[in-house]
Amino acid sequence: MLLRSGLFAASLAKEAKRKGKERATTIEFWYRQKYKLTKSDPRFLDATIEEMNADYWAHYYFDNPKAKDEIEDEDFNLEDELQKIEDEDSLDDADVDDWESVV
Repeated sequence: MLLRSGLFAASLAKEAKRKGKERATTIEFWYRQKYKLTKSDPRFLDATIEEMNADYWAHYYFDNPKAKDEIEDEDFNLEDELQKIEDEDSLDDADVDDWESVV
């Protein structure tokens, strides 16, 4: 009989919890959970990530009808906005030596 050390068993449990937390936030896990599918179910294996995402949002909008009215700016680019802010800050920094003497 093979006995596992307490440290080894604790390590396995800790690793399983970490993997479980990661897996719980994936679209694949949501899809399998929603339709009660196993990892080896052909319906799960044949589904693409795009189909899973579309299905997720279809359920989201069905369950939250008011969410359909939300407006989303598809042209918004966070990197461009951050660059604009940095450019404005660099212009402000250029004026640092432009102080007047107050006597």
